[in-house]
Amino acid sequence: MAKDNRNELNVNEKIGENLRLLRQVVGLSQRDLADILGVSYQQVCSAARGLRISVTWFENFLPC
Repeated sequence: MAKDNRNELNVNEKIGENLRLLRQVVGLSQRDLADILGVSYQQVCSAARGLRISVTWFENFLPC
């Protein structure tokens, strides 16, 4: 089971890294991104560090 947790952590870290890079490329602050996604600034900070990624953030951006 530890291996599964490590894989999940790696995925979260990669998403956080990509989120941070994309945010910086388009010139958004973490607060701006939080406003756009409709989440708190703390959630964006956690995601950028790869700690917690909420799937519900992406629901508005995914085609049904």
